[in-house]
Amino acid sequence: MNEIYFKVHDLQTKLSNSRETIQQLKDQLNQSDAERRHFEQQVTTYKLQIDELRRQFDDTAHERDRSKTALETSNYERTNMEKIRLVSLRILFSFFIDVFL
Repeated sequence: MNEIYFKVHDLQTKLSNSRETIQQLKDQLNQSDAERRHFEQQVTTYKLQIDELRRQFDDTAHERDRSKTALETSNYERTNMEKIRLVSLRILFSFFIDVFL
């Protein structure tokens, strides 16, 4: 009878220890799930930030291209105006030479 009592007690102790281990594993699992959800949220946030940065980059690149085109146009117009000014000065100079000489 004593031997049975010790076996039962030993089995009860093992059962109790197993239950504690299971509870600890469940707690770890819950904690891991919470961390996973947190990391998934961070990933989603980072993806949204990356998308926004890409949009900003694209907008900046388009603005740069527009500015470059506008600058090239301004330079072209300035060059043409300078040519027109020089031609006008030559004409005016020729006119003064013809008139006064």
